[in-house]
Formats: sequence, structure tokens, C-alpha cells
Amino acid sequence: MGCAAVGPRPARRAGAPGRSIDGAARDRIGRGLRLHYAGVLALPIPDRLRTLLDDLAACSDTEASQ
Repeated sequence: MGCAAVGPRPARRAGAPGRSIDGAARDRIGRGLRLHYAGVLALPIPDRLRTLLDDLAACSDTEASQ
């Protein structure tokens, strides 16, 4: 598999003016996301993703040595 160039990330869109959430809601959302992703992080990495990560690391190593 070849090394592909990665372009810049797209610009982030600003939220609608005057539409924000309060600190308590933000805390609830944060807790919920942390609980959800804690379970996801405990899952094993699929073989296909591991292969892609290894390929990416090999490309990074090749570029760094040039």
C-alpha cells in the first residue's frame, strides 16, 4: 500500500449566534460521552484497522528518514 498525502483539515464552522448550552448541560454531555467512549476504548482494535495503522506508521518512518 502506498503512502498518500494528507490535505489540510476543513475549517470548523462557528456555532449559530446566541445558541449556547449552560455548564450543567455541558457537564452531563461530557460525562455521558466519557462513559460511552470508555466502553469503546476497552474493545480490541479490528485487524483491518491495525493493518492500516501499521501502514501509516511505516509511511511516517520512511518520510522521516528522507
